[in-house]
Amino acid sequence: MLPRDEARRLFEEMGQKFKVAIIDRLASDVSSVSVYRTGDFLDLCRGPHVPDSGALTTVKLLRVAGVYWRGDERNPSSAGLRHRLVQPADLAAYLDRLARPSGAITAAWGASSRCSLRRLGPACPTGCPTASSSSTS
Repeated sequence: MLPRDEARRLFEEMGQKFKVAIIDRLASDVSSVSVYRTGDFLDLCRGPHVPDSGALTTVKLLRVAGVYWRGDERNPSSAGLRHRLVQPADLAAYLDRLARPSGAITAAWGASSRCSLRRLGPACPTGCPTASSSSTS
């Protein structure tokens, strides 16, 4: 943890304008920020952390995509990485769970609960107390 002002100054000195912007957008009552350092690399991070990245044996890169700062195409872009760290013994089960269609999970939940599902839009199921309607469309 670093005091907010110290973290802002440090990232500003490093030329990390996006991290400075993140710090500037924090609520005014936030007095410190969580940072992570490994070697010369310093980043804003909520954790959890490992003492040394050499302890990591399995990293699964899920997606790589170009992303715009704050989701606005007029802003600069960078690479966005989605990854997970899992125990090697758990990797197969985790990947199997990811491969299942999300609709199957939703359908199973709807069938096993006393709720009906109605869709507000694509991929937006909402659960409702079961009444006379049992619409799933």
